[in-house]
Amino acid sequence: MDRDERGDGRPLQGVHAEFDELTSKDRYAHSSWGLMVFDPQSKSTLIDIRSDEMFIPGSTTKLFTTAAILMEMGPDHRFITPAYVGSIDEGGVVNGPVFLKASGDPKMGGRDMGDDRINYTDEDHSYAFVQGGCILVSEDPLAGIDSLVQQMYEEGVRSVEDVVIDDTLFETVDLEAFVVSPIVINDNLLDIMITPGAAGELGTIEIRPYTEFYTIKNEVVTNDDPTDISITASGREVTVSGNIKLGSGKMNLTHTVMEPADFARALMIESMERHGIEVLSTLESNPRELIPSDYDGMIEVASITSAPLSEEVKLTNKVSHNLHAETYLSLMAASRGERTPYDGLMVEREMLEQLGIDLDALCLIDGMGGPLENLFTPRAAVQLLMAMMDREEFQVFFDSLPVLGVDGSLAHAIGEGPAIGNVYAKTGSKVGYDILGDTGMAQTKALAGYIDPASGKRLIFALFVNNVPVDDYDDIMALGTDLARVSDMIYRHF
Repeated sequence: MDRDERGDGRPLQGVHAEFDELTSKDRYAHSSWGLMVFDPQSKSTLIDIRSDEMFIPGSTTKLFTTAAILMEMGPDHRFITPAYVGSIDEGGVVNGPVFLKASGDPKMGGRDMGDDRINYTDEDHSYAFVQGGCILVSEDPLAGIDSLVQQMYEEGVRSVEDVVIDDTLFETVDLEAFVVSPIVINDNLLDIMITPGAAGELGTIEIRPYTEFYTIKNEVVTNDDPTDISITASGREVTVSGNIKLGSGKMNLTHTVMEPADFARALMIESMERHGIEVLSTLESNPRELIPSDYDGMIEVASITSAPLSEEVKLTNKVSHNLHAETYLSLMAASRGERTPYDGLMVEREMLEQLGIDLDALCLIDGMGGPLENLFTPRAAVQLLMAMMDREEFQVFFDSLPVLGVDGSLAHAIGEGPAIGNVYAKTGSKVGYDILGDTGMAQTKALAGYIDPASGKRLIFALFVNNVPVDDYDDIMALGTDLARVSDMIYRHF
């Protein structure tokens, strides 16, 4: 391996010896490693292993996306989502629909804890099927919708003809795995909680948020077999099938909402009915043809304001939230009066140019790091991390990163070691399937961020391994543990 060794060599010898031992495992026989460790105070490279070669970054791409949106919109930016009506008569009857003008708020009050803080868990529901379950936040996903409706009631609204979701802020994009839309309720997920019953009986299913927009078909049988559940959908009928192990705990899974505006409209209609507001329409498709060109002369009857963007970015980086990261591109586009993710990437390009990033050292086509076309060098990641240290947004950016052994996607990466609590880094993964070999293939496992070693001198690092065969989820987690061990090596030897 090509290496750049500085100083007296002793720390480097120690790291390299441990690094060579770890990377010589059989599983890495045909894998590619890249590592750069940089001292921002002396501006010197401490370790250089293929730092100028392109690697698949996975979700470390979100470092670039979140840095860009913090620069473009500012950490204190808040999303304001208003509701409008044309007129209200003395009896509280609205002549026409109520319009909810979506602002692109990725949470809509659903995770708000108060005091400008939002909640997240280390096992987020956006990864429920990957993880084999999830931990749900305690906050009501309908908190924002209910707040809007309560305000409408207090403004005297008692009856409306319809509900229209104005989702025209930017272009709605179907990415197959999920839909990027200006309206987001509960991360555009339907939480599905399955509890085992008696032997041979159906399990019990609950959904969150509760809605009659979807019909749930329960085909989950309780038995002694290991839990194995699948969720499929045909239109608005969601089938939950398989088996759940007798005596096991509740399993939390999800169904992805592919019609965000229709879903939000249904939830708002149901909330209005609960709050005593009559709606003269049914839970059908969002009538987009009724969206006005502007709201001049209309009455604002309600609005909700989000927690600051700093909290939103923290959620995205801590749990590696793909929908939110992709939404950032569209939000950056909308901030310039544009509408597409491409436009958002052009804004991001401008931000990266301001930071002095070598754009020839990276290739980005999305915000989350999903496609294999995303590539960048360890040096490019280090350049970004270094440049952000000189920005006023740095502390917010830094605080958004998972902390080794403490929270987010690094909470369980390593069981013990002195580096716990001293590594602040974004994780990245991308796993595919090798049909010929009938096995999984981790196209990447990555980790990039900051280390505060025992010396007290903060370091920057970017670490990648590409193309590692994996058999199951445990193997993928083991790769993450190995990368965490490398960060622990750096902590101990520097």
